[in-house]
Amino acid sequence: EYFIKGGADSPENFLGYFQFDGTVNQEGSYDPPTADGLHHYGLNPNNDDPNDCSGHCGDWQNGDPTWKNGKGKGIIGALNYLSGKGMNNVYFLTYNIDGGDGEDTYPWTSAYSPRDRDRYDISKLDQWEIVFSHMDKMGIQMHVVTQESENDQVLDGNNLGTIRMLYYRELIARFGHHLAIVWNLGEESDNGAPALRQFANYIRSVDPYDHMIVVHKDTYYSELLNDPNFGNGPNPNFDGTSLYNNSGNSKTIEWIDASRNAGRPWVVNVDEITPVASGAGSAPYDTPRKQVLWGNYMAGGGGVEWYFGQYPDLEVEDWTTRSGLWDQTRYALNFFHENLPFHEMRYCNSGSFDILGGDGDYCLGKFDEATNRFTGEIYAVYLDNTGEASLALPASTYQVRDYNPRTGRFEGEPRQRVSSSNGQVVLLGTPSFSGDVAILVTRSATRSSA
Repeated sequence: EYFIKGGADSPENFLGYFQFDGTVNQEGSYDPPTADGLHHYGLNPNNDDPNDCSGHCGDWQNGDPTWKNGKGKGIIGALNYLSGKGMNNVYFLTYNIDGGDGEDTYPWTSAYSPRDRDRYDISKLDQWEIVFSHMDKMGIQMHVVTQESENDQVLDGNNLGTIRMLYYRELIARFGHHLAIVWNLGEESDNGAPALRQFANYIRSVDPYDHMIVVHKDTYYSELLNDPNFGNGPNPNFDGTSLYNNSGNSKTIEWIDASRNAGRPWVVNVDEITPVASGAGSAPYDTPRKQVLWGNYMAGGGGVEWYFGQYPDLEVEDWTTRSGLWDQTRYALNFFHENLPFHEMRYCNSGSFDILGGDGDYCLGKFDEATNRFTGEIYAVYLDNTGEASLALPASTYQVRDYNPRTGRFEGEPRQRVSSSNGQVVLLGTPSFSGDVAILVTRSATRSSA
């Protein structure tokens, strides 16, 4: 099956959980609103009854995993909730001490001494493995962020030294077998393209499963697509983007085109929404839904993750606070998975492929790479505001259906439209509801297109 993602970018310190062995908070810049500064996800640490819990702890189900006589219900229940909302991705750091924001996530036996960066806490990592295995079961991809800008010079400085290689190798050896992983070389990385090339090349050399490798810093993307170490071609060990912006459609198109033109098409994801202070904001989520979610998907992107804003981020204990955002993301995912061969489609609202009448709206059509043209079989159109779109269509009869991104349903009666000649501009009609709309256009009969 082809995969597009939708899921959580917050809290980035998802693994800063109080029931993992050897996990203490180092008083980061902002922390969960709990007495110990660690995530509980609903479990009261002062209650001796492991079955008396609220929040995501209450989402744990009989038969779900735990460790050490019932520990772990909060974090396992949180994953149950997110999967139950139809999400398939979680972004998290595995290292945020040594100056990072949360100062509560690390794989080593001690958070205090840099001398211990070659000593791994196998009990804690076994508990991480229980959580990651449950993510597999729930159909959730692991977006593993290996460091952040505040600590990315700590492990051997900016070099691929013994400690850094050991860190990557331990993550890969212990967790690389999981079904869906993205290795992210750093959040807002300051390492620079030459160092990132070294890191990516090493990870590729020791990861037998060839998981995706990305970096969360678009400053370096052009250099990575024009790599002097590979004859000025793209570095073969970078697989996509981890963008942070609020222009999902135009930025996705920019890097899809740049990577395709460089000879190595990337998976283009939007992983953090700006402005940083507010992130995805609050209901009704109009800007995230229109500009980022549908913007990325309708450009042919790989998906989105939702960042809740700078100060809610590490403090997030309860994913239900964004219930409406998960719903709207699920509606978009369902539209693509249930109706479109999205892996065979290309944007059609920009450049030489613009067949959509009007500005600021999105179009996606099935595309034949061999002939470099749209097949005319199926299109999706997204309008920021209800109106009447027009498409330049091959000669045929088409069925037009209107999908409401806010309810996840096709609404109103299907319409038929006819193009009498190849490339004729056809009005698609006006939807029966107001607001933004996704329009599914499918060819229902074949006519001569001479």
